[in-house]
Amino acid sequence: MSDAIDKSKIPQPDYIKMDVDGVEHLIPSGRSEVIANVKGILLEINDNFTEQATISTKLLENAGLVLVDKKHSLEAELNPEFNCVYNQIWARP
Repeated sequence: MSDAIDKSKIPQPDYIKMDVDGVEHLIPSGRSEVIANVKGILLEINDNFTEQATISTKLLENAGLVLVDKKHSLEAELNPEFNCVYNQIWARP
C-alpha cells in the first residue's frame, strides 16, 4: 500500500477494501502510516487460518481501528465450505 501511494503519487486513501485470499495479514504490516490514517477497512478473513486472523486483528487494533461488523458473504451462506470466511468492517472510532 505504501508503495502504491509513493510510486503512483496517489493520495492517502480514506477507505481500503482487501480481498487477497490468505495474505491479508501481510498487507497491513507495511508502513503503519497508511493504515494509521484510514477511516475504515473492509477485509475478508478466514477464521480457520488462525495466524492470519490473529495477526490481522492485532495490526488493525494497534492502528487504532475497531471491529464494527463481521458477516458471512453470500458465497459463505450458500456453500458450507466457506462457513469460516467473514467480511470484516473496521473503522476508526
